[in-house]
Amino acid sequence: MRLGQILEDVKVRMPNAFEEDSLVIWLDSALRDIYKVLALREGFTFSAVHGQSVYPLPADISCDLVSAVVVDGKELTARRIGDDVVPNCWSKVTEGFIALHPAPKRGEKITVWYFARPARLLTAAEAEEAGVAFAEQEIKLDADYAEMLKTALCITIAEAREDVALANNYKVSYNMLLARARQERYEKDGKYPVTKTVKR
Repeated sequence: MRLGQILEDVKVRMPNAFEEDSLVIWLDSALRDIYKVLALREGFTFSAVHGQSVYPLPADISCDLVSAVVVDGKELTARRIGDDVVPNCWSKVTEGFIALHPAPKRGEKITVWYFARPARLLTAAEAEEAGVAFAEQEIKLDADYAEMLKTALCITIAEAREDVALANNYKVSYNMLLARARQERYEKDGKYPVTKTVKR
């Protein structure tokens, strides 16, 4: 999905006089919200080295964003620094490194799942300075969520124009798309929200 495609579609739906730079800043904010709200994850997979229990993570994966570690198809239990080490667990050693207990066998596949953060969208001036084609910037978001992103931008435009009724209409659409996206993720992952019973 390219930035230019999103902006063109939104301009057709919501003709407006706002500068492209403002639209990009608003779109970038909406994109980050979608990643956060849907807790979108990515996986980094590599092979184990015999006898090695500590592994470095790529620079763009912060230990605080790691949500799960899977070794050869088996999810390990997360432990904090200072906790007792138990079999089949992982822990942060220092920023950028994780430890696996026990050390996996050579060649076993290790996948580190982490909450993804989208790359920041560049304004026209920033794109030119970086030598990037402004409209060709790639938005790394599943095509299923493209409609949510466009709707989120339409909400911001309507609010900036102080058109409360239109903003509210788009918010209804956004909430419906969000509910559907969450439901599809639960069905895909085989997980449903856990309900707690609270005693009074």
